[in-house]
Amino acid sequence: SSLHFAVTYFPKASEYDPEPSEEQALFYEMCEHTGWKLAATSAQMQIFYNEAENPVPIETDPCVDVENIQKSINKGYKPLNILLAILCVIQLKSSITRIVSDPMTALSNNAELFLVFCFVLLILLSLYEVIRYSVWYKKAKKAAGQEGVFLNPGTRKTFERIIFVLFILALLYLLISSGRKTTLIYVISAL
Repeated sequence: SSLHFAVTYFPKASEYDPEPSEEQALFYEMCEHTGWKLAATSAQMQIFYNEAENPVPIETDPCVDVENIQKSINKGYKPLNILLAILCVIQLKSSITRIVSDPMTALSNNAELFLVFCFVLLILLSLYEVIRYSVWYKKAKKAAGQEGVFLNPGTRKTFERIIFVLFILALLYLLISSGRKTTLIYVISAL
């Protein structure tokens, strides 16, 4: 027999809650009653499993699913990505100011150039995540409302892989162009 898994979002939950709220505990009991056992939680996300051949779905209204995800994302994931982008822009501005004020020293420092490149990558990655989610949300809300289906966000990781490869290439360049002692420091920092 195979296990079936379901992911639900409970927007009122927090990773700082010492235990589930009354409302959440009641939800868990309802899920258990229909055969869904809690496997794991992470803040607003709960993962359940069911051993039945054709289990009754936990959520049957895709509009509710989409809105619960939206509330959960707006509570933590989206603001953190936006904050990361803002902090990287501030750091990037500081690095560019150093480059403009003393271009010879700054441009001859491979570590400084590596950091500038990394901040650009982080800005792109965090903004990409927010934009990708926003596009999915608009499509999912429309599909749930008009067609009554839940639109799976998919797992396209091409952009993330490109960012990772660019980071590794920049790190390799930094390591190759550095002295022996600084290379060790960079390797330890990267790890």
